[in-house]
Amino acid sequence: MGVHTLGRAAVAAALVVLVAACGGQPEQSEKGKVFAADQTSIEVGKGKPFSIRVAENPSTGYWWTVGDPQPDTAVVRLTKKSYLADPGSEDMVGAGGSGYFTFRAQGPGQTWIVLRKCPPNTCNGASIAAGKEKSVEWFTYSLTVR
Repeated sequence: MGVHTLGRAAVAAALVVLVAACGGQPEQSEKGKVFAADQTSIEVGKGKPFSIRVAENPSTGYWWTVGDPQPDTAVVRLTKKSYLADPGSEDMVGAGGSGYFTFRAQGPGQTWIVLRKCPPNTCNGASIAAGKEKSVEWFTYSLTVR
């Protein structure tokens, strides 16, 4: 194997590692510990980021939001809402994926986080008051920050 062949192989290997590391995935350090939708009891340390992952398919018109009652902002703050298509389905119209709600634990205490899945034309004030909320899916999380 010549020097040029070895050099090209090293560059190719480095590129494969770099592409695999990027892969369109949110950075783990940014998301912190990721909790599944059914993990409704969450405990994290002060100052730590964490995320809740929910199944999501934006093509249906349904969407997830933080619901009422809003979490105590002295305990936790929402920092980002993101979506990631299921691996291999990025170019498929109508394919689902995962929604990530990323939070930062602000200070010690306990609070609730409510996530709700909203059908089209709901979860926007007036429609909730009109009674359309019964078609909304809910998850309620108990959060303890140490």
